Amino acid sequence: MVSSVMMAWAFRVCVPHSHLTRNKRHSGPSLHVDNKWVSSSKEIITFRKALLNPITSFQFRRFVSLKGDLLENGVIFWQEVQKYKDMCHSHCDDDTLQNKITTIIKCFITSTIPPALQIDIPEEQAQKIVEQRKELGPYVFREAQMTIFALLFKFWPKFCEFRSNLVDEDVLALLETQRKMEKQRKAGIEEAIRKKSVASVKSFSTADGKTKSDLSSTPSFTGYGRQEPSNTNLVNLALPKKAAVCHSCPWSTLHCVLDGML
Repeated sequence: MVSSVMMAWAFRVCVPHSHLTRNKRHSGPSLHVDNKWVSSSKEIITFRKALLNPITSFQFRRFVSLKGDLLENGVIFWQEVQKYKDMCHSHCDDDTLQNKITTIIKCFITSTIPPALQIDIPEEQAQKIVEQRKELGPYVFREAQMTIFALLFKFWPKFCEFRSNLVDEDVLALLETQRKMEKQRKAGIEEAIRKKSVASVKSFSTADGKTKSDLSSTPSFTGYGRQEPSNTNLVNLALPKKAAVCHSCPWSTLHCVLDGML
């Protein structure tokens, strides 16, 4: 059972203090204040249950994946930490617990796939986990899990609104359609950037080639200094002064509930 202390803590994590003092006489699962969703402990409990529900959590993962690159990883991280804590409470042996800790760290904290930190937590929290990885117990990932929970909870009301008039099958179908559209949009942006980059390189190469051609009839230059003309190029000194200077020379324009539950 969730302690009253943790319930109060969770409530304060997700609700600004000003909202608490302004609306302490109100009751009900949620209130709208200044167009912001103010949550009671009931919503927090509901959200936690949703993260533990295979169907709802999968839908929510797909939903938040459209909102940020690492948010879907956050859902999986929270779930894996919860499994680890269940293992602790089930009195698994130390080797099993240590293997689970190592797996979570390698997947989310020190990943070999860039970026190394695959979840949205502060660097100091990540470093603390790595430093304390040998300390077995249910609280190894406590701060990081609470950070992720609070972050994901911000998207919960939007998700509830999104699926309010949809059955489960339609939720996933619509989310997959949106994911494909978002993927195509990003691919289009990347392609436009690539084409612009190629065009810029070609334009520079053309201008550079013309410059080198123009320089063939002038005394040579290297770096920032001017070399003395060789005997074979002395004839160039007879050229008009205007033709002997190249202003287009390229060298001259040089990123639970929460603890009893979390």
